[in-house]
Amino acid sequence: MKKMKLADSVIAQIAQIVQEAVLTGCDCVDYMRMIELAPDETDPHVLVMTEEYVKLVAKNHNKMLDFIQTWQAGRTTPKS
Repeated sequence: MKKMKLADSVIAQIAQIVQEAVLTGCDCVDYMRMIELAPDETDPHVLVMTEEYVKLVAKNHNKMLDFIQTWQAGRTTPKS
């Protein structure tokens, strides 16, 4: 059996998923199932995230940031 390792970027993404799950109260399992990996072109024993997955994560983060900014703009709290 061929042994594979995760690239540091994949490990960082898993950590980020767990952190976001804690912040949002969402279950991280579904987000981990979405991770798409492929062998690295320069080292086929290392798994990296696919370009499509990286783009999907960026799109989802931008949507979340837009939601937060819209939500914050709608709040009216008096400043002291």
